[in-house]
Amino acid sequence: MIPQAFRWLLAGWLLAALAGTLGLYLMTRSDLHERFDLDARVLHRMLSQRMEQQEAVLRSVDALWQQQVGPLTLGRFAGVLLAPYPQVTAVEECAGTSCRSVTAGHSRLPPLPGHARGPNRGVARDRRPTLRPGSPAGARVDRR
Repeated sequence: MIPQAFRWLLAGWLLAALAGTLGLYLMTRSDLHERFDLDARVLHRMLSQRMEQQEAVLRSVDALWQQQVGPLTLGRFAGVLLAPYPQVTAVEECAGTSCRSVTAGHSRLPPLPGHARGPNRGVARDRRPTLRPGSPAGARVDRR
């Protein structure tokens, strides 16, 4: 039979261990929650900046498109644009059902959904340049 004092000592030790475990859990949980919140704010700020950059690229390509610049000028401009914005991998000019890259030496964008199946499908309805979400990012200029 186990002495009464030993039982109390064992119960006290077990209670202290559980209290310590609970304290460590709560501290770790709080630390993880704070880190998650910080990481989420940083990621949100980074994504917002990236979105603003892509909007700036889109507005620039759209401004050139509205001025009816030639493909050579658009290609030079796009080449300069690709250096500071690595998320933009290519700029294409689309007419009808085909698209051609105006950025020499850069990767080709994947086809737009439904674009190859018929004319004017999968391209911007207002015939303006479009940046498509997803990877890789790029710009398309639709000249119909």
